[in-house]
Amino acid sequence: KTTGDTAQFDAVGIQASDVILAINGVELSSPSEGLKALRELQKAKQVNLTVLRNGSELPLQFDIP
Repeated sequence: KTTGDTAQFDAVGIQASDVILAINGVELSSPSEGLKALRELQKAKQVNLTVLRNGSELPLQFDIP
């Protein structure tokens, strides 16, 4: 559940009920995979997410300024 300002999530198309399955091709299947995805985001210029929304996988993409 999100709290506070959701403007950044709204801007990239993430909805409150979305479950993020993968970040830039790294599946979030374990805590170590989550840490790997976070490390790779430090140098990323673009983010590709795979989210589960209403039972279907949906790709989302946005640039990091």
